[in-house]
Amino acid sequence: MLGSGGWPEPAALPGEATRPYRVARFVVDVHQHWLPLQVMESSWAGRFYDTSEVYPYFEFAEANGYTIYMHPPQLPYGFEIMNKWRLEEVTGRPGDTAMSVARMIFSGLLDGFPGIKIVLAHMGGGVIPILGRLDFARRLGYHGLPAEMHARNKLRPSDYIRRNFYADTMGFNLPMLTAAATVFGPGRLMFGSDYGPVPISPAERIGLVSQLPLTAAERENVFWRTASQQFGLSPGTAPAVPG
Repeated sequence: MLGSGGWPEPAALPGEATRPYRVARFVVDVHQHWLPLQVMESSWAGRFYDTSEVYPYFEFAEANGYTIYMHPPQLPYGFEIMNKWRLEEVTGRPGDTAMSVARMIFSGLLDGFPGIKIVLAHMGGGVIPILGRLDFARRLGYHGLPAEMHARNKLRPSDYIRRNFYADTMGFNLPMLTAAATVFGPGRLMFGSDYGPVPISPAERIGLVSQLPLTAAERENVFWRTASQQFGLSPGTAPAVPG
C-alpha cells in the first residue's frame, strides 16, 4: 500500500494523536514490511514547502525516521503555458522539483530539520543543472535587496544536496544519470523505473544503470542496498542484481 499526501492542512486533523498531517498512515507494505516512507508532491496547487505551516510535518518525519519521496505533481507550477506537446510533463515537472528544492534550501527549512531525508524522483529533476547557480546565489549575496528577499540558509546549497537528498534513477539519458551519480554519489542513488504508470520496461532503466562506470558494490548500492539500508529491510530480501 502506497499513500501520497497533498498539501498538509493541520487544522483539519482531529487531535494530537494524528499530529502532524497523518504521516503515519503513509507507508509502503513490501512483503509485510512496513516502510517509513511518505510520498509527497514537490508542490501543491502552486504552493511550496518553505513556510512555517509545514514545519510540524517535517518535525514528525525527522523525529520518526520517515524518508520523503518527492515526485512532481501532474500539473506543475506554470502549467498554464505548457498545455501542448506534453510540455507540462517533460519540462514543467523537472522545473517544479528544482523550484521546490531551492525554496526548501533558501528558506532555511533544512537548517531547522538537518536530519530529514528526501528522495527526488527523475534523477533529481531539474536540480543538477542549476546546482552551480544555487551556490552562485549564495556567493553573490543579497546586498541591496529587501530583507524579505534574503535567503536564510546557513550552508551552501550543494552541501544540503549531499546531506539531505537522494535521487532515483528514473530517466532516459545516460549523461544525466552519470551526472546524478557524480552529484549525489552512487551511495545516494536508488533504482527507479516508473514502471506501471509509465509503460516502458524496467529493463531500459536497468540497462542505463549497468552502463555507469561503477564497481560491482556501487552498482548493488544503486539497485537495492541503499534502499534496503534506508528503509530497514533485511539483506536477505535483496534481489539478484542484473549484470
